[in-house]
Amino acid sequence: MRLRELLLSKWFYYCLIALALFVLIFFALPYLANRGVISQELELDLFVECWGLLFTLLIFVVLFELRDKLDWKSVEGKVTRMIDRRIDIIFNEVSLLCNVNMVVFGDISEEAFKKRRKEELERLSTKVELNQYMIDEIFEKKRHDVALELATVLDQHRMFLSEIEVKYSRFLNSQLQTTLIEIQEYLSYLRYELRVIPTTKERFNKDLSEIIGKILKAMVEAKKKLS
Repeated sequence: MRLRELLLSKWFYYCLIALALFVLIFFALPYLANRGVISQELELDLFVECWGLLFTLLIFVVLFELRDKLDWKSVEGKVTRMIDRRIDIIFNEVSLLCNVNMVVFGDISEEAFKKRRKEELERLSTKVELNQYMIDEIFEKKRHDVALELATVLDQHRMFLSEIEVKYSRFLNSQLQTTLIEIQEYLSYLRYELRVIPTTKERFNKDLSEIIGKILKAMVEAKKKLS
């Protein structure tokens, strides 16, 4: 995985280009000139050209890449919190279709509530338990308006994640990007299932369980990468 991240890094290729220029300047050109393959005048011209390319690369990295990196650092915390918060909101919406043990009595701190929600997310990601009352409302009582409303809300969250992923794609970790894309994909599948309800309740339960399970597992992975 570290090798994959290295190969996807722009800095790896910047360093590779710089190393190639250094080798060309200090080893290849003198060697070719000493062997008489190129003249000293050509060696000097290529020497100046290589240093010019190296200087241009340095200016590009300093003025553009480092500037972008500093700009990202100034908003990284905010973007991370936005994604984390949106995942929590999506879980709140998806959990309407699940049996979630979130009932608490008396006062509870925000930290305790977040911990409880995290535990439920991880529990349901391993085994989805559908809320049969909600399923009956949608399927047997033909409350398609409930399903359509939930599908619309989930699609709004999907579009929000898509905007964040596209806007900050240059800076987000590639693994986190992949997970966010998976969440978006699975949300679109869930939206379809809620809009086009199967003819049998068994098929409806099966399809919902599979898709919700994939969404929750992807959200757990995203949470890990955000922490």
